[in-house]
Amino acid sequence: MAEVTDTKGPNGKLDFKEPPSEDFVNAVTTGGGCVRDCDYCGRTCFEDDESSYDWEPGELEGLRQRNKEDPNACASMDTVRTGVLAGIDFVTNCQCNGLRPYEDFIWGYRRTISDYIRKRTEGNLQDALSDDAMAEFLDENVAAIDAADQGKDFKKCKHCGGYFIESTMSEREYCQRCEQLVPKPPKMVDCPNCGATVQETELKGGARCYCVNCYDDDDIPF
Repeated sequence: MAEVTDTKGPNGKLDFKEPPSEDFVNAVTTGGGCVRDCDYCGRTCFEDDESSYDWEPGELEGLRQRNKEDPNACASMDTVRTGVLAGIDFVTNCQCNGLRPYEDFIWGYRRTISDYIRKRTEGNLQDALSDDAMAEFLDENVAAIDAADQGKDFKKCKHCGGYFIESTMSEREYCQRCEQLVPKPPKMVDCPNCGATVQETELKGGARCYCVNCYDDDDIPF
């Protein structure tokens, strides 16, 4: 359970000691602005910057005065980032660290959540991108989580950001699902007659394959 501090927001909720991870903040954040209220703790958060926004006359001065009188209720910040989670409008980088218990819950129950998503996907194929591909994707992520818990290595897919076990695909850069989606570079081969290096798709022939130029050479028996 996330540890709380002795500091309370204007609505009486205690702040959390540890901030959420930057990854979780980025995942929840969908916007921002010059001034926003954090519905989790009740604080008003504003960016103390005259040049970045078109403030109403006296608006920024009023916020500065409120911050001076009660910095706990009106917080000055470098940036104000916002997002919605569980129906709550968060200032995602607010000093209350209100996202922390949600992240801890999701990560603490990651196996259950991953298993639920996999089963839900299997039961709702019409809503899935691809039932087989999605099942493989989730199975790999669950396996990677297990591997991490056992101290084993795993990789992050360069395409979707999911995870897969290192030991099963030492040369791979993509998970099984993305292996089927990401275009592969053409395979280059040498023509057995002239030695020219060409794409494999450019070769023609019967039992042996020759480049397009050599294929029309009357001296090559087929």
